[in-house]
Amino acid sequence: MKIKQKKGISLIVLVITIIIMIILAAAIILSLNASGVIERANKARQDTDLATKKEAALMALSEYNLLSAANDSTVANMDATTYVRAKLNDKGIDASDITIENGQIVIGGTVVELAGSGASAIAKGVALGEYVAYSPTAATSSTYTTFDDDEKEDVYISTQTGDDALRWRYMGVDASGNALLVADRPTTILLELFEADGWANGPTKLNDLCNELYSSSLGDARSINVDDVNRVLEANPVVEYATNEYDWDEDEVVFAYNEELLTIGEIISQKGEPALTYTQTPEVGKSINDYVVDGYDYDGTTYKASTTDEYKLMFRNVGNTDYISYWLASACTYANFYNGWASFCVYRVGGGFLTSSSMFLSNGISYGEDIFQHVRPVVSLKSNVQFGEKDGNGVWSIS
Repeated sequence: MKIKQKKGISLIVLVITIIIMIILAAAIILSLNASGVIERANKARQDTDLATKKEAALMALSEYNLLSAANDSTVANMDATTYVRAKLNDKGIDASDITIENGQIVIGGTVVELAGSGASAIAKGVALGEYVAYSPTAATSSTYTTFDDDEKEDVYISTQTGDDALRWRYMGVDASGNALLVADRPTTILLELFEADGWANGPTKLNDLCNELYSSSLGDARSINVDDVNRVLEANPVVEYATNEYDWDEDEVVFAYNEELLTIGEIISQKGEPALTYTQTPEVGKSINDYVVDGYDYDGTTYKASTTDEYKLMFRNVGNTDYISYWLASACTYANFYNGWASFCVYRVGGGFLTSSSMFLSNGISYGEDIFQHVRPVVSLKSNVQFGEKDGNGVWSIS
């Protein structure tokens, strides 16, 4: 009687295979090191971390200077270094190597050169919400093209003048160190965003419109966006989505809320592309699992009380009596797990909230009709702009 031998991989072959794989992996790593890929990647990461730390330190020092000038009790027994470090640590940024010396930010023993108009504003002590003598010198009108049910519509828009003319207020500093100005209120013009075109191209159109009407030799204009609102309110919102499932035993819908970013699938291909023509339509028919969910809503008081200057600048009109509403040049996507469709929206501010308006669903249903909002421009002053003095009406000069 013959005993059949089972064939298989011997231990020796397995060991040899593992050794070869280790050798190949080591060779790849050495090759990457030789070409500088890993070194460049590490350098890029370090540069990004440093830029984030510089921006956060700049904002914190600006707050400290303003509070000190106002004799605020918050900084009564606190030096600049302690205040800045505490602010950065609250944001999860290691600030142990930061000191403030002679009014300058020092990181790791090196003085940070604060380039940009923002440094000039901070040196002058310009406070959030204070008025700045900025005047647009760009075009006086523009045409905004929208698409609704395969029909295009041209909307004529002109710069506001006279009693309707916008005035400009200091809104802080951007990542490049340049001072930001925001219109003291939205435009009187109501702008409508339609359907897929509104979601895919609305933010770009809003930015282009503001740039065309409100830029000048001193600064470049764009629409206010959701990051601007979050920066002013010091908000770090978390995406919250609901997973709704039907419990057949209990004969009811069970709601479970998850506070995390759902990153599954892809946003439709048209986002960020040139404006849609009236013959184009977005991709539809996919389930929610084919899209990235990045939408969130919140009441501004979640981050800043309604009595603060930050809240008023974002949500109130100049007299701080009525809420204002306006589009934000930021699109987002929400999930409805009960019906399985994605909702494509554009952020907006209204009623004291940061919220959004739905343009269309991934099942092909469109919205957008009668969804009108105002426009609120922002100007990023160029790096060579310097702040002068404040006049008798409390308006800062720039040149």
